[in-house]
Amino acid sequence: MQLSDFYKADLHVHTRASEDYYHSEELEEKDYIDLLRRARENHVDIIAITDHNTIDGYKKLIELKEKYDRDFEAVTRHNLTGPSVVELVETKSLFSDLLILPGLEYYAKPGVHLLLVFDAQIGTEEIEAFIQRAGITPEMKGTDKKGIGKWYVEEVLEQATSLNALIIAAHADKDMGIFEATKGEHRRLLLTNEHLQALEFKNIASREYIKTLLRDPQYHRKFDLALVQNSDFHNKVEQNIGKPCTYIRLPDKTFSHIKESFLSPLGNITSPEEPDIEFILQKLEKDERTYFLESLNEEEKLVKAVISLANAGSGNILVGESPERKRLGFNESEIDRTKQTIKNTIQLSIDPIPRVDFLPLNVGKKVLLYVAIKGRSLALYSNKQNNEVFLWKEGKPRLAEKSNVMELLREINKREINKLLSPKIKRIENLSIQMRKLRDDLEGMYITYKYDKSPLTVGEIIDWDVINDDIVRDAVRNMGKHKKELEEINKNFQNGIHKGNTVFIADHYRPRTEEYVLRYSAPKLNFKEQLFNLLPLIPGANEKLILVDGGGAFLSENEERIYYPDMVYENLSQNFVFLKIRPEYAELTRPRSMYQPLSEFSSQICLRGRRPIA
Repeated sequence: MQLSDFYKADLHVHTRASEDYYHSEELEEKDYIDLLRRARENHVDIIAITDHNTIDGYKKLIELKEKYDRDFEAVTRHNLTGPSVVELVETKSLFSDLLILPGLEYYAKPGVHLLLVFDAQIGTEEIEAFIQRAGITPEMKGTDKKGIGKWYVEEVLEQATSLNALIIAAHADKDMGIFEATKGEHRRLLLTNEHLQALEFKNIASREYIKTLLRDPQYHRKFDLALVQNSDFHNKVEQNIGKPCTYIRLPDKTFSHIKESFLSPLGNITSPEEPDIEFILQKLEKDERTYFLESLNEEEKLVKAVISLANAGSGNILVGESPERKRLGFNESEIDRTKQTIKNTIQLSIDPIPRVDFLPLNVGKKVLLYVAIKGRSLALYSNKQNNEVFLWKEGKPRLAEKSNVMELLREINKREINKLLSPKIKRIENLSIQMRKLRDDLEGMYITYKYDKSPLTVGEIIDWDVINDDIVRDAVRNMGKHKKELEEINKNFQNGIHKGNTVFIADHYRPRTEEYVLRYSAPKLNFKEQLFNLLPLIPGANEKLILVDGGGAFLSENEERIYYPDMVYENLSQNFVFLKIRPEYAELTRPRSMYQPLSEFSSQICLRGRRPIA
């Protein structure tokens, strides 16, 4: 292998077609050309244009390429010369120097960004049709702020694979990454899905965590996940195309060979480090699924190693290096014969025949041969001569007993069943949530109907007192120490009605409880536990009905720590009204929602009346 075999790629690049791309309002064409120019200046060979939910940025580049091709044809036909022609030739060369791939950053349920990179040969019309099927409406194109696609991640993996896309989980360790948006069995199913070919990480420290996680047997895969970095270029001041980037070993600069390299990332992909033979060798030597074969005289050992690694899904053999890490190697002239000998041995000795790729690694005057073994999903590999099955255990091939073979077959079947059922299970879970919601809505309709037939006023179910107490007033005043934190929290959370949830009612605004009847509702609440640790203890505040400006009412049944909006600070001289629900009506007003998260404030009741509380 030569370092010249590696191409520098940035597979996560945005353009003006993304709303969060930093650009001036004018000079659209210049923006696109400057993007290509910056890529070439940074020695990038391959870029994927991955705008949010759209390929409009890629289409604009293709439109510009065709324009420059036409201009070049015209100046050539008329033998024109001059500075403008030189500039035209230089600009046109940007398109030929770079492999520009179409792609998009798709926002999938339950909140995961996926990079989908396509072969330019399939055409933009087919990709556009795919985007439409994925539930992306015109207003969602170019942004992830106006809704989420209709497909879950599993469905995206399946649908995009049908178009032969390269699929990468974008910024897996950050917001809207696969680790934030998924957990447990769902995450395991996604990370073991063979259609997902790479994880993009933002923080270099995350790479080691991900590697450790993927070593867990429950995350077993036939093909290793590539771990890559890209620029996620949005033209911000601190950003540049190709910084960071992914280096891909390719026989030539084509999409099909890029896909091939991602199937065997260990020797073919380095990111963000520049390719270095010694670095690649050290990664192979440290990998727990690498077997060291000193010479081809050890044919029996070769067969056992290939069988065990194929049954493990994938693995590596370093031919020409001893288990003691002594690099003996071969002469350059021996490599082709060595490769052919290994191929013949595998074909004659192993059933079924696994996929095998070769990568010569030049070390000084000698060459080591890296052999990448790849098993198939539903295959159990064995020795053709004696039907022996070998498994990879504790870093070496082990002869499998009957129980081991049965266990492996069960695991193969389990993985395949999970892969087939995963999208269906997710759809069933979603349907179940909708059914629970429908059940609650029907119950709410019944309660509303009952209240409409025989109205029950708020005044009938509560006891209420005006509390004019120095202790309470001091407690509220002391909240001033935390006002800044509370204001910041108030910006980030929309609680109940437009003025928030509060027990504060000035006594001259006595609520007309006799004029308001109960109705069923489920206000959306979103409180964080640590918020309540900031707030003072309010005496006598146990279970209570809370009335607020605008006509809302909320039932609080939990801790005595209560959140007050800013209006409290401006009315410290006023009294407080606490409304305690009568025990005989407690069950009536208890929360019933099964699908909505409840917090310190829980409610299924609001006020409905002829006029708002005055």
